Parts: sequence; C-alpha cells; structure tokens
Amino acid sequence: MTRTISVVRIDTGLVEERSVETISSDVPRDFADHATEASLDSSGRLHYERADGRAQVCDAPTRRLDDRQPADSCLVAELAKAGDRPACTVLHLCVVEPVPPGGVR
Repeated sequence: MTRTISVVRIDTGLVEERSVETISSDVPRDFADHATEASLDSSGRLHYERADGRAQVCDAPTRRLDDRQPADSCLVAELAKAGDRPACTVLHLCVVEPVPPGGVR
C-alpha cells in the first residue's frame, strides 16, 4: 500500500491524494499571482509566468512531497515520482493539507 499525502489544488479547490514520492518544487518568488501551474522540463528547468507577465525559465530543485510541511504552498507534479524525468511534467500550485489535530502523517 502506497502512502499518500493530501494536497489542495489552488485552481480547483479540490483535495487530491498524492503518493509521498510525488515530485514537488518551491514556488518562485516572482510567480504570477493568477498562475496555477508551471512545467518542468527533462533538464530540471522550471517554466512559468512571472508576476510581470513574462515567461521565465530557471533551475528548479525538486523534492519528494513527504519532505514538505503541512500547509506549505508548492508546485506539485501531476503523476511523476522522484527520479522520473519525462520530457515535460506539469506542476500545479497546491497547498499541502494540514494534518488534523491529533492526526498522524
């Protein structure tokens, strides 16, 4: 049985269960307020829209979703696992769901 972590998608408000091994990336400081997704290419570069509306490409260190803290905002890959490097992975802006009081993660 694969362990999962709940994330809340900012664009839809839906809660999704993701594997603890799912790739995540920090949200760049200049990420556009209205943007809800970015893409990660096979070289580990993040492609996204900046706050000023211009396209940006930068190196994007990734880490497993279980390395995140509850309530962290981050970019979460659709269905890729740590170590995967497909041609392009879509990442969605999400919040790691807080653990309920007394809950275990």
